[in-house]
Amino acid sequence: MILIDNNFNLFDYSEYSFFKDKCDDFKQSERVIFYTEHGENYYNRLSIDMFSEISKKIFKKIDKYVKNTLKSKKMYEFEIDIANAWINKITSETNKTDDYHVDNRNVTFILYLNDNFEGGEFQYIDDKGFEKILKPKKNLAIISNKKLKHRVLPVKSGERYSLVCFFNKKEKNNKTLY
Repeated sequence: MILIDNNFNLFDYSEYSFFKDKCDDFKQSERVIFYTEHGENYYNRLSIDMFSEISKKIFKKIDKYVKNTLKSKKMYEFEIDIANAWINKITSETNKTDDYHVDNRNVTFILYLNDNFEGGEFQYIDDKGFEKILKPKKNLAIISNKKLKHRVLPVKSGERYSLVCFFNKKEKNNKTLY
């Protein structure tokens, strides 16, 4: 399953500025390395503190947007909660050999934060088995489930920034009486 919003426009100026500042002053918190059949593949990640005042406001909006979108499309029969979020930075030096893969979370939300780069397309296999390519652009949002096979094609020039949020199935508390 994939849902695409070509003009995601949920944030106010201060919230977009928050992301712009994070990208402009990108401080890598983690280098994520994958070993593929074609060799080592990596990208740089900046974890987002989800508990600052502006982050709480942003992630509340994302949470509501994802849940309402999935509900309106009748895509999920269970509740989900946002688990974590970060900004990915991909350059021509990173992500050279990304193979098709699936995410291990129930739902993934991706928001492209810029479009001043070449390459870095999001390639996926649709429900009918056909390869599709999305050209990333600023404010393009993707919601997908953990069954979507996808990969990121190499960035040819510039720096590609995207916000990634993972959602997990909300576990029900089993209450017992003692």
